[in-house]
Amino acid sequence: MFRIATGAVIAVLLCCLCAGSALAQSDRASVVGVIKDPTGAVVPDAKIKIVNVATGAAFETTTNNEGRYVTPSIFRSGSYKVEASAKGFKTATSSEVVLQIGDVKEVNLALQLGAASEQVTVTAEAPALETETSNRGEVITGRQVTELPLKDRNFTQLATLTPGVHRALVGSLVDQSVFNQGDPNAGNVPGQGDSRGSTEGARFSRSGGAFITVNGLRPTSNNFSLDGVDNNEPQFGTIGVFPNPDAIAEFKVETSVAKAEVGRGGATINTSYQSGANKIHGSVFYYGQNEALNATHWFINRDRERLVATGRTPAQAEATIPKSKIRVHEFGFTLGGPIVKNRTFFFVDYLGQRNSIPNAFRTVVPTMKTRAGDFSEFTGLVLNPQSCSIPGNLGSGGCVPFAGNIIPSLQTQPGFSSAAFKFLADFPTPTINVTNPSFGNPNYFGVRANQERINSYDIKLDHRLTDNNNLMGRFSQSRQKRVRANFFPKLPTAGFGAGDEVGNTRQVVVSDTHVFKPTILNEAKFGWTQIEIGIFNCGVGGACGVSPTYSKDIGIPNANKGTLATSGGMLTGGFGTGEFEFTGDGGLFLPKSNNFHFADNVTIIRGKHAWKVGAEARLRRLDTIDGGRSGMLKGHIQYGVNGVTRSPGPDGILNTPDDTFSSDPNTSTGNAQADYLLGRPALFAQSGSVLGGEKPFELRTTEWAIFVQDDWKVTPNLTLNMGLRYDLYPGWTERSGRMANYDPTARAIVRASGSSRLTETDKTNWGPRVGFAWNVSPKNKMVIRGGYGIFYAQDATDYPPLIRNVPLTSTVNFNGPAWGGSQTFNLTTGPPVAPIVDPPVLSPNTSFFVLEKNGKTPNIQEWNLTGQWEFARNWLLDVGYVGSRSRHLLATRNIGNNNQGLGSARTPTGAVSATNPSPNSPIGFVGEYEYRASANYDALQARLEKRFSSGYEWRVSYTYSHNIDDSTGAFQGAGDERGDFGGPINPLSFRGERANSSLDRRQLFSSSFIYDLPFGKGKKFASGVSTAVDKIIGGWQTNLIWSGQSGQPFSLRINAPTGGSTRPVLLPNCNAVTGNINGYINLACIAAPTPVRTLCPGQPPGGTSVITGAVGPAGFVRDLSGVVDCLGNVGRPIVFGNMPRNAFTGPGFFRTDFSIFKNTTVGERYRVQFGVEFFNAFNNTNVVVPNNDFGNPTGFNGAGTFGGALPPRQIQYRVKVFF
Repeated sequence: MFRIATGAVIAVLLCCLCAGSALAQSDRASVVGVIKDPTGAVVPDAKIKIVNVATGAAFETTTNNEGRYVTPSIFRSGSYKVEASAKGFKTATSSEVVLQIGDVKEVNLALQLGAASEQVTVTAEAPALETETSNRGEVITGRQVTELPLKDRNFTQLATLTPGVHRALVGSLVDQSVFNQGDPNAGNVPGQGDSRGSTEGARFSRSGGAFITVNGLRPTSNNFSLDGVDNNEPQFGTIGVFPNPDAIAEFKVETSVAKAEVGRGGATINTSYQSGANKIHGSVFYYGQNEALNATHWFINRDRERLVATGRTPAQAEATIPKSKIRVHEFGFTLGGPIVKNRTFFFVDYLGQRNSIPNAFRTVVPTMKTRAGDFSEFTGLVLNPQSCSIPGNLGSGGCVPFAGNIIPSLQTQPGFSSAAFKFLADFPTPTINVTNPSFGNPNYFGVRANQERINSYDIKLDHRLTDNNNLMGRFSQSRQKRVRANFFPKLPTAGFGAGDEVGNTRQVVVSDTHVFKPTILNEAKFGWTQIEIGIFNCGVGGACGVSPTYSKDIGIPNANKGTLATSGGMLTGGFGTGEFEFTGDGGLFLPKSNNFHFADNVTIIRGKHAWKVGAEARLRRLDTIDGGRSGMLKGHIQYGVNGVTRSPGPDGILNTPDDTFSSDPNTSTGNAQADYLLGRPALFAQSGSVLGGEKPFELRTTEWAIFVQDDWKVTPNLTLNMGLRYDLYPGWTERSGRMANYDPTARAIVRASGSSRLTETDKTNWGPRVGFAWNVSPKNKMVIRGGYGIFYAQDATDYPPLIRNVPLTSTVNFNGPAWGGSQTFNLTTGPPVAPIVDPPVLSPNTSFFVLEKNGKTPNIQEWNLTGQWEFARNWLLDVGYVGSRSRHLLATRNIGNNNQGLGSARTPTGAVSATNPSPNSPIGFVGEYEYRASANYDALQARLEKRFSSGYEWRVSYTYSHNIDDSTGAFQGAGDERGDFGGPINPLSFRGERANSSLDRRQLFSSSFIYDLPFGKGKKFASGVSTAVDKIIGGWQTNLIWSGQSGQPFSLRINAPTGGSTRPVLLPNCNAVTGNINGYINLACIAAPTPVRTLCPGQPPGGTSVITGAVGPAGFVRDLSGVVDCLGNVGRPIVFGNMPRNAFTGPGFFRTDFSIFKNTTVGERYRVQFGVEFFNAFNNTNVVVPNNDFGNPTGFNGAGTFGGALPPRQIQYRVKVFF
């Protein structure tokens, strides 16, 4: 019955359309108003003419019986004049009225008695009040984009001037680590080098697509449009084409209850390019940066002080950790004008960048002693893996340390890896003398070259086919290439992220606007956007001059096999919290999307109603191949280690001769370098070749939407905005049927049949919108507005999960041996091969991915109630309540068991018991994507705005809010300590994760200021000076952005005694947050839970046991005896502490960006501007979140201390010529 009703409604709406599809968001404005005579009576049938001052284009209509006129949304942003004429009255012409994106501008005129041939100019300044619409948002003008200080020339940064908007410091995608958005915790020295990571990270950082959070909603839900067409990248949920800031006319950020023509959830950021006019206009510009002008980062000074404390002189410390030599050169031009006056216009622009932004980093390299097996420099013990006895329970072995931490006769030791020995010889020697080098206490500082080259341009044409038909076309192209050198110049293999990276975009837009009559308008648009991201690491096909057979050359088999996507270079590797970085080839990564947008809408004005009806189709075409990055097709060897644990022996007393020693269950010696030399990796993960060779996966989907909107002028003071939208978001298909889903109930792979979908499409996505604008007191200029709407979002999953299953890829994970166990593999024997087997064989070490088959489309309910008061000319105060409830949001978790510490009990040999399988046996890792998360947001938002007059403009925004959720989705916040695969710490309990969101910023404040200093000719002061003096004291301008926000929530984590990661115990009545930047967390308030073990029935002492509970300080007890048994009915649980998710809040963020310009006129046509911009002008230390690894309490970046921060003061100089 429901399907019949749905189809009927869709059919009715489609019948209302004049053309095939509809505009998703309008980049145009409309004008409304009332015409009155000298007595105040309305004037019906008055002729209205609205003229574009720049192009001379005009639109004509008439007033109705109530003297009111309403135009369709036909006007592009710019300056206009409104003319009104009627028999017996003089023609009245308004002063210039500025229209912005999405405006419904009210321009009222009063006619004077006389002949129509007589002209009267009337000052008809449009009010700042929004009396016709209920949606919340804010327009950022082109002048603000080009003249406010703009870090990284990122125009989306200015969106934070809008209440409820902030840049979210998310950490990374759930399954990838390349998107660190400049978090120096990722190994870079804080404040040094390129803060934008890889090409992908650069796109996210520069675009703001991943980092702008609006009213608490996820950054990946934002909706970007450019000249009214779709501008979204489908794989990562960010922006497509990134426009040249100097070419932007303006952009609007819609934040709450947008009209029905707007789809998707999150914010809508609608950007418009400039257009040509009857007069030639344009600019030439240059921006530059040099590190000599920048401040030294506080963290660099801190690290230098620590070096001095170890015996270095200040000069030596500065030489060891220098400032990176940054060079930024950005240049270009804009040019617009007529081809045929009043008929055809052009606009072109170019933007080029030539940047050198080296990556400064610190890490750990092997010392000369450790290369030979001498680990006496380490304070931690190094265990002899051949000496371990297994007492039969997990977590307490009886291993004997090597005497003096020296491995005797290294090259004759069992498992010795000659390949590892050769590889270590290529590492540089340490540059920093430290004791016990580790990830938190590095012994090497280096700088690697990073060159960036960008060329982008736009060509736009506007043509009036007739007085009632306008055509616009635009072509945009950007080509970005980044070349990043190796971490270690002498090492023939590449550091992760090194190589050639490209980011290319192209876009074509065509629109036709046809006025059939003043009350009927049709607008049709087409857009094509192509986005290509490529990472070609060194070693892929010999890139960077690195031998593609290096691994084979030093004796590692199975490393140089297969196709371009799977061959070349060293295997990727990592040491987790271990002792040195293992460089390698990340593999080919090449997603390419082609997105087609068809849109059409019709506006019909009838009496008090302005109807708009339309539909749209967005065709997504994503071709993607991932050859590695984080250990996929290339393979990934992990040498993770958590050190050595000393436990009391039979006497029950610690630090006595009978104590036992143990290391992490998946390592052998307790030291990653020693494990490396002895050929004992902790784990290996690899995905086999893509089924079909190098052919990319060809993913396809089409999104559909229809809408109807009615703006009803109920009374002169009350407007109702009512609409209904229907969205359809089918799942992806693969052109050749190469898709597979895992069914955890049947424990089987479900294959696609041809190009069919493996998930059901949610067809219930009806989105009603209703709002009002009530002009309470026209005389006192007060308006109350409110609205409610339902929106449907699309959330990013990064690499689509249904192309990651066997047999499309064969993902295999192998853990290292337990203590003393036989070694499955090492570098000398080569890693295991992951063959493609079709039909697939489900082995215990195979990984799978599950996408919920009948998932609901994420939906967001939004509402607001606000008041506006224009309390003085050009001054506006806006205060209101804004709320939202998000449901069916994307969430991730690992529902498998073998590899995340949820496995069963172990036998005395350390193996998984045959009678105690994992709950999802025979499956290992199972990454599940499901639509079950939720979020609540409530806020008080306020805005004070002074429109430009008397030489200055000023705006202030403030937000007090609370954002609660149980998951941040595919993107995880830095410090949002989650469980495996970004899921709950306890995969069986999403409810336990409900807490302050990682996107929660309790308070936001921003302020912007543009001020033309009042000195010189025509100004308030010194207006009578000579021309020569005016050239010196006149034309000065200052601009400022001041922003502040509360800190980011975060949690602590600790390695669970039963394996995996958990949260520790938070002691009661203890102030855990000190607020001290050198030790933000009082670690005395934190403790680890201790497991309670119970022998299984019939087992002798030291036999098979299970964990049946946990105890901790301050009476902490967790009873698991009813949850786990020895028969394997329920898997071995992680011992969870009592600390909630995001239990703490980090320090706040404060920054002042300031600029000062000198404008000088040259002749009548040219204006030259010299300027300097100061980003973080007062050099505030804005740290990110502290190290939240409770298991790493010491070192440069120990638990509770900060190892990363946002950049210090940076200075940018600029020169512009306007004409």
